[in-house]
Amino acid sequence: MFPWWSFLLLGVGTGFVVCSMVFDPSRMSVLAWTPFLPLSLLTGYATARVWWRVVHRQTWWRIGSGGLCIQGALLGALTIGVGGVVAIGDPPLYFLDALMPGLFVGMAIARVGCLCAGCCAGRPTESPWALWSYSGRAGERTADSPRWEQNRA
Repeated sequence: MFPWWSFLLLGVGTGFVVCSMVFDPSRMSVLAWTPFLPLSLLTGYATARVWWRVVHRQTWWRIGSGGLCIQGALLGALTIGVGGVVAIGDPPLYFLDALMPGLFVGMAIARVGCLCAGCCAGRPTESPWALWSYSGRAGERTADSPRWEQNRA
């Protein structure tokens, strides 16, 4: 089984490839906003950690232990990305339009890492639509949102 972070890196890399195929250089200066990418990724990582910690009400965790939240990553990364595009004078709506295909392809791949980490296993339940999942400690029937999202896609 692959470690969760390998799916995260694969998702980010694939998302960048898809975005590079969508961007039109005649409409937006891609090289001008490229320096914002590392800051956007780091901010997205930090806000994903904080968001997960707040939602799950847990103490701080080890760096490689999972516990990222896609909503926090989107909030942090898009805030820096859109802010950077606005700062250099490019149209933010075109940036967002061109970003979305790569973002969602990357999220779909990175969601597999959620299942590998076990941090998004969901709450234990006895409902008939529960999925069997491994929560990092033991296998149990859970209301597993990442797998429901993947099955519905």
